[in-house]
Amino acid sequence: VVSVDSFAGRTFLSASGRWRIEGDLPEFSSASPLQPARGRVGFKKVESFHCFQELAHIASNLPFTGGFEEHSLLMHIDGGASQGNASAFLYRDGRFIHLYHGWDTVLPVLNFGANNLTHSMVGLDNTARLAAPGQVMGYSAYGTDSPELRAWLHHHDWFRKHWDNPTLFFDAARRDFNWQADGFDTHDPFLMNIAAACQAEFEEMMFDLFTRMREQSGARRLYIAGGALLNVEFNRKLVASGMFDEI
Repeated sequence: VVSVDSFAGRTFLSASGRWRIEGDLPEFSSASPLQPARGRVGFKKVESFHCFQELAHIASNLPFTGGFEEHSLLMHIDGGASQGNASAFLYRDGRFIHLYHGWDTVLPVLNFGANNLTHSMVGLDNTARLAAPGQVMGYSAYGTDSPELRAWLHHHDWFRKHWDNPTLFFDAARRDFNWQADGFDTHDPFLMNIAAACQAEFEEMMFDLFTRMREQSGARRLYIAGGALLNVEFNRKLVASGMFDEI
């Protein structure tokens, strides 16, 4: 039995309590993507393993590729996995060689999936977290990023907790940009520009990370996975950059 862990922890416990898989959270190892775990089904011990969520994401390529080519870079980006929201591995000699994992890029990712302001801008609420990223990405195509707007959003932490104090965004936008609206309208150019700033911030941080991992690994072939890498505009630019021979 193999259980995939997450940022929430490693223990898997079924609703009935009959299935239980638990184990420690070791550091990433190049020896094997699977870590031994303690597992029971009812009173019976079963051979069990844990798989890091990072590697489970990357493994989602396998049904389509049949395997990983030698000396390839494997990367995952999402809102949060076992030990970070982003990870990178070099596949060499049949092993996963850990290059990087961390939370450095989580904030621009969460602007799409867990930002109260961007959810409100596209007409969503807290029940539609997974619907937001694609809508915000598409909405961003209508706007224009600017240094002034981006600096303002950074100053206010991108209004991530907008629902805790809804007046903060409206007051600041009226004061600093002479914004006249009393609510959210998807035809509003100011809101379009905020979405564009989210996309631009995401692309810049992603390109920085991918460039560093390309240089560190020396790989010319890339496998990617994870919710954040469903961002088609970033993927288009990554392909066009020629950074990798094959993605």
